[in-house]
Amino acid sequence: MAATGDLTSAGCVEDNDDGPDSCTASTAADGLEQTRDVVVSPDGADVYAVSPDGRSLYVAANSDDSIKRFDRNTSTGALTAQACVDDAGAGACAQSMAGLDAPARVLVSPDNLSVYASANGSDSVAALSRNPTTGALTPAGCTGDNDTGPPSCAIKADGLDAVWGLAISPDGSSLYTGSRLDNGSPTCAESSLPYPASHWWPSPSAGP
Repeated sequence: MAATGDLTSAGCVEDNDDGPDSCTASTAADGLEQTRDVVVSPDGADVYAVSPDGRSLYVAANSDDSIKRFDRNTSTGALTAQACVDDAGAGACAQSMAGLDAPARVLVSPDNLSVYASANGSDSVAALSRNPTTGALTPAGCTGDNDTGPPSCAIKADGLDAVWGLAISPDGSSLYTGSRLDNGSPTCAESSLPYPASHWWPSPSAGP
């Protein structure tokens, strides 16, 4: 993008199965079916999220039920496709976890140590630990809706039916969600559960 705000095409990355076949073969990747929207800054959550250190891009692939990781060149912005994590049973990625059915939004915590995804298909928020050196993700658990969330999520909370919106406070101490059906926004704070506290894992009982 030029200083004027004009855009110059710099290439694309397509899904291996459903992409347009117009990207180069070296930039095809699994876990990209039905991605939407675009983000140009790391602030807030969207279908795409850039880590605060600028070294990783994460994509919420709604139809693939997955979070796809890309290495990002901090000088050129060029992307290199890496691994993905998908919903349990989806089968497209090497790693799977509960609570990733139809992810809608994804964000990275301010300390670069966690990635969160709101999954409206499973009525849950998934948490993944992020390696700050490589950007690699490791499933860390999920919070599901009390009534409709996955039984395998260790934490339950009201207000997550068809969860969509997702935002984290600047200090990383609170995670906020917006539901399309529950008309609520549970406030989540640091948990005493056995996840690293620096990952700002959401605890529905902690309150605002």
